[in-house]
Amino acid sequence: MEAGITTGLIAAAATAGALMGFGIRFGTPLRPFNTIAASVLGAIALAAGNAPSLITAIGLAVHVVVCVGWALAYAWLVDHTNGREWFWGVVTAFTAFVVTSILARALDIGLGTLLSVPQRIVVAVALAIALPMGMRLANSAQRQHSRSP
Repeated sequence: MEAGITTGLIAAAATAGALMGFGIRFGTPLRPFNTIAASVLGAIALAAGNAPSLITAIGLAVHVVVCVGWALAYAWLVDHTNGREWFWGVVTAFTAFVVTSILARALDIGLGTLLSVPQRIVVAVALAIALPMGMRLANSAQRQHSRSP
């Protein structure tokens, strides 16, 4: 579980970087996080042109929690199938992509309402790469920690 949480934090950092890059193109680097906050808070999160810092922080927190959730599912799959880290990274990222599409179309919430399909593909690719790399880093840190006296 610890490896899954660490992996999720790494994946959150990687995907947050991509989201901020798209936010810069929109003129507000943190706009994607305000859109994420709107998934939880509703339209109030997007009511003001410049969302308050609290709304952005909520969006960032939700982003991190969701990434950790995806990473825990990923770690479970890797642990129960004798590895195949890259395969499960792609499967997990594809599933996240599909979920954002469904949420955007069915409920009009989430990043699918803000980002284009190619932009969401970039975020999914970042997630697909970050999950196996994060797992390797987490496992390496655990091995190193268990060796120290």
